[in-house]
Amino acid sequence: MFRIAQKIICIDADPTPGAVWYSDDTPPVVGEVYTVLRNGLLCKDGRPGIDLEEIKRSEGFSYGEWRFRPVVSRPTDISAFTKMLTDERLGDLVVLQKLLERT
Repeated sequence: MFRIAQKIICIDADPTPGAVWYSDDTPPVVGEVYTVLRNGLLCKDGRPGIDLEEIKRSEGFSYGEWRFRPVVSRPTDISAFTKMLTDERLGDLVVLQKLLERT
């Protein structure tokens, strides 16, 4: 179950087999990010459903949770690159280069 205000991404936008999107509905788009407006709802087939802030469904309908997954945000970490710049072995290379320049 997703939490309210959680960012999720669509992974399945196909209508349920044997069903169609109603003309009043805006179907989700695979790869698009949405925000959970309400959770704990049920779809017509009884599976868990959610409402989204960005798009609406016909009254009494919700989008199936199985159509989405959470957006995983990872902070950018450049510590490995910083470590390469400050690696003590680089100091040894500078000393070696100066020694080679003397000869």
